[in-house]
Order: sequence, then C-alpha cells, then structure tokens
Amino acid sequence: MTFRGSMRSTDRKKHRSVLRALHIPFLLSACCAPAAAYESTPYFNASLMGGQYFYETKAGALSGNASMLAAASMKFSPEFTLMPMYSGRYQGAKQVLDLSGGGTLFQALMDHKVSVKGVYSPSPSLKLKPELGIKREYLKETRDEAWADGLFDYIRPNFSFEAEYLYSDPFSLRAGYDLYKIRFYNYTSLESQIGAADGSLARETAGSHTLDSMNNSFYLAGNFKMPWNSLGDASVNFTMRDYGDQNIVDEAGQLKGATRTDAALSADAGWRFPRKISGGRVLTPGFTIGYAGNNSDQNSYDAQNTRFIRDYYDYGKVRAGAGVSLRSPMAGEKKFWDARLGVDWARTDYTKRPVQDASGLYRTSKIYLNELMASGTVSWDMAKNFKLSASMQYGRQNSNMKYEKLYKYDYAMFSYLLGASYEY
Repeated sequence: MTFRGSMRSTDRKKHRSVLRALHIPFLLSACCAPAAAYESTPYFNASLMGGQYFYETKAGALSGNASMLAAASMKFSPEFTLMPMYSGRYQGAKQVLDLSGGGTLFQALMDHKVSVKGVYSPSPSLKLKPELGIKREYLKETRDEAWADGLFDYIRPNFSFEAEYLYSDPFSLRAGYDLYKIRFYNYTSLESQIGAADGSLARETAGSHTLDSMNNSFYLAGNFKMPWNSLGDASVNFTMRDYGDQNIVDEAGQLKGATRTDAALSADAGWRFPRKISGGRVLTPGFTIGYAGNNSDQNSYDAQNTRFIRDYYDYGKVRAGAGVSLRSPMAGEKKFWDARLGVDWARTDYTKRPVQDASGLYRTSKIYLNELMASGTVSWDMAKNFKLSASMQYGRQNSNMKYEKLYKYDYAMFSYLLGASYEY
C-alpha cells in the first residue's frame, strides 16, 4: 500500500488510535529511542617474550613471541551482555604444523581474530552464548617470504552457539555447535612442478582450493568436583568436514565426481589435586588423557610408484600428560610466584598408510609417530597487573617413516623464552 500527500488531522487521529491498539508506540519507542545505557568492563592482556630456538642441531637467531587480547564486557541488563573481542599473536619460532596430511615446517606465523559474543541468562543457572567471528592466519615457510604470500595462509569465518548450565557453582556443563569455513586463499597444488621431478605428490591435492573445507562441529564439556578434594574436567568433540573442491581418487589415480568428506572425533579428560601446604603455598599435581581420530573417504595415488592407498587420511591418536604446579605467596606482599613442570606424550597411527624408506620405496608396516614434549615455566608478580616469566620447552618426534622429501617426520626442537606480560 502506498500513501501520497499529507495526512489530514482527523486521519492522523484515526491513525494514532490504530497504532495504539496494535501496541506499535511501544515498538517505535524501542527502535527509535536513544541507545540503552550499559555498564562496560574492559579487559586487556599482552605479552612479549624473547629467546632462542633450536631446530635439530641448528641454532636459530634470537627471536620471540608476542600476543595481545583486548575485550570489553558490555552489560545492557542483568540478563544480557555483549562482548566484542580482538586477539592477535606473532610466533617467531620454527614449528611443524599438519595442515595437509603431513608435517610442514614453518619459519614464523601470525594471526588475527575479531569476534563478538552475546551472553543471555534467562535464569541464574543457564547461559546462552552465540558468537560471530573471523580469523586470519599467516604462515611463512621461508624467512624471505612476504607476509600474506604464504601458500598455507588461510581465513576462517565462524558462527558458534553454546549453552552452559551451572549445576553447582562453579561447576558447569556446556554443549555447543560451531560452524566454520577454512579457506586457503593462496593455495594451488604444485603437482605440475613436483610431479615432473619425482611424481610423488598425492593426486587428491591437485588443483585449486582442494584444502578448503566447511566444518560442522558439536561438543560437550564440563568440570566436576571429584573424590579426595580433587577437580576434574572432560570434553568430547565431533566434527563433520566437507572438502567441496577435493575430488576422491580412484584405483587408477583418476578423480571421481564425488568429493571428500571426513568425520573427526576427539575426547579429553583431566584430573587435578590441589593441596595447601605450609606457608600458604598451593601444590597441584595432575594428569590428562585424550584421544583423537579421523575417518575419511579420501584415497591417495602415488604416481611415481603407481601405488594406490585407500583411506589415506584415517588415523588414531592417543595422548597422555602429567604435570605439577606450585603457587607461592611472596613475603610481605599480596603477590605470588608460580612454577610448573610438565611432560606430554602422544602416539599417532596412520592405519592405512604404508611406510616408505629413504628412497621412497614402500614397505609392509604402517606409519606411526611418537611425540614427546617436556616443558617448564616460572612467573613472578612484579607490580600490579605486571608479571615476568621464563619458560623452556623440549620436543621430539620420531617415526618409522623415512621418506621426508615432502614432510618432516623425525625432528627435535628446543626453546627458551624470557619476557613480561600485562593484564588489566
């Protein structure tokens, strides 16, 4: 319906009466009134760490890590809070990351994330938390590579929703859903170049955007009061992952019309035993266990050796860790120092991938990876909101896989870092 011309006085009165009858004045006041007042609580955390990294027997140049998180809690009512957030980090250490089915060595990484989360509390024990965000990560394979030019740089927009039930303060149960897309916007397979030399690159990654995926993730988590005055936590996550541009490889090395689909499952549990000891100190030993597995319908075809490998991306991984932390007050002040020692072990079995020797010839046994990480950290409260810290890490991975022209399977890394953090 279209209205033309000005409304006469009698017509305006009739119009207002209709609006009043329909409660439209209330809606108009809600939409057009000045923004509602809110209470804002800012939060800021930043850290800067410097040190040295050792990869295998090679000492890296002095480098460091930096991170920052800035957020605000905007409380509009007792029931509703809005929390915008930015987080970013830079890591100047060499590291091996698995982004495409094998460990790739990167010289440095940087990422940025912005998000906004709402918290709605229909009752004191229930919180509903929708969140919308986007993350961008940059990965440098060589030191002279420019930021944003990395082959494995990616962008990750997401929407998530979580429901939290506080069944006995501070213990809660959480259930959530996360929808996100990962897009490697610079990625194009190098099969044409590498294949000309040795033909060993998997056919399934030939083409553009074959690593891009759409992900639907569901999780359950909670923390609990356990026997002997201990604390426990547990979580389980199930993710369905669709690679819309990655066609399935058949026995002849050809690409089918169907595309790859994965189903990933992970579960973790921890148990801590905080104990007060003399001098106001708190000693907390604990341990963790976990499992992660992936089931994929994607195969692989090694053109050089004319070898077809079914279910190439299937794997199972078990992990376990143990650690102890100590929190101690500093004499005469409301300050503390904290220390932690920990060790973590993991075993990954690729149930369908046969081992290759150093020349690339296949053997009968299947690939496994063993990972061991030992770490120690100590920190001191130096002033209000200001903390100094030091850390050391040693990690080692070994495998029965000896062919490493494309990915790293055997390596050791060590690092030490010194720095400061500020939290407000």
